[in-house]
Amino acid sequence: MSTCPRTGSFVVITFASLAIAVSLFLWTPFYSGLPPPAWTQTSTGDSAQIVKLAPSYAPRGWNFDPARDANNYSLNSAQCARAFPRLYHELERAVRQRHELALGNVTTEDVDVQWRDSGELVRVLLWEGQLRIVDTNWADHGWDIPRALAILHSIHRAVLSSRAERIPNIEFAVSVGDWPGDPIDEHPIWVLTRHRDQPNKWVMPDFGFWSWPIDFIGEYTQVRRDIEENEPAWDNKDTRLVWRGATKTNALREALVRVSKGKAWSDVQEIKWNDEELMKQTALSIPEHCNYRFVAHTEGHSYSGRGKYLLNCHSVSVVHEPEWIEPHTHLFIPSGPQQNVVAVRRDFKDLNKQMKSLMRQPERAQQIATNSVATFRDRYLTPAATACYWRDMFRAWASVSFEPQLFEIVEGERRERGVSFESWVTELEYPEEDADD
Repeated sequence: MSTCPRTGSFVVITFASLAIAVSLFLWTPFYSGLPPPAWTQTSTGDSAQIVKLAPSYAPRGWNFDPARDANNYSLNSAQCARAFPRLYHELERAVRQRHELALGNVTTEDVDVQWRDSGELVRVLLWEGQLRIVDTNWADHGWDIPRALAILHSIHRAVLSSRAERIPNIEFAVSVGDWPGDPIDEHPIWVLTRHRDQPNKWVMPDFGFWSWPIDFIGEYTQVRRDIEENEPAWDNKDTRLVWRGATKTNALREALVRVSKGKAWSDVQEIKWNDEELMKQTALSIPEHCNYRFVAHTEGHSYSGRGKYLLNCHSVSVVHEPEWIEPHTHLFIPSGPQQNVVAVRRDFKDLNKQMKSLMRQPERAQQIATNSVATFRDRYLTPAATACYWRDMFRAWASVSFEPQLFEIVEGERRERGVSFESWVTELEYPEEDADD
């Protein structure tokens, strides 16, 4: 793959008309309260090109109604701010990080994608509302391509559904691997997740919000509909804690299986993807997890890819201390009247105590599950929220990044950079599979 020549640098400051009411909770010792600013900071460089958005307004008396608005990708910025006031934590943190450490603006060098040998990177240009692919760096395994397609389609939908609001011109690099692949946290790339010790990364919605095309999961809105159609009432749910997964992924999962073994409250079972007979006996679809009152979350290679699906259940999510951050991680409330998850130690040594307490207090458990639905399924994990997050991510990035150029000069000829997403996606070729596979 070729790397396109770099362009001049300009600074874009985007003043988003977001009135974000931040009343954030603490999950000590992992989180602290956040200040309330959106993208109204000063320039990080010597000069700035100011791009002002046309003011947007929520209709008089409008409030987010999940029955009506959950799949509305076209909420304007004022509606997004009113509907999801606590959604933008990771974006505020990323912008604040560049200011507090005086990192300056993101440069063209920062969005290069050829630095990593393991691939899984795409360089993207958003220009006048059109999505363009500038460069790619694929891995040999090939599964990064479906993920990239899902991410790019999700971005494309957020752009096309923005109605009359202008999308700023930006250029950025997307990593679609389980890990950011940058252990020294050098590159400000867009990632599926970041380690809590990697503040230079920008966390985006993962590919699963479009579709995860594997057995037992699938397209996101279809999963939500399947849950809505098939989830039993609380009193009819299995009263145990459910988990399925491969334990060889990490020691956390081995600890969960070990601590849960033989307990009356446990339906925790290991699966082995290459054991077809065992898979038939033990594997569960996402909606089938919702048949249980309690669902366990564990990190995998990094974050928990299934976590957002399980948070669509009217169930109690039992979550260990997180190291890998997603856009919604900060919304976990582990105590108090708004509690929406049950927090356990990372080694699960307190899991037995927590589960016994929950089994003795079914009314408390049901309230936690109800709070979870209100926070996640009916608000912050709706498709509408994902579209709002993408568009705010574009604006946040523009406020600390260079202004890209559409044209480049190659051998004395002026030409457009990259390929339109519409053309790129129809011409995309997958790497050839090994004949022995």
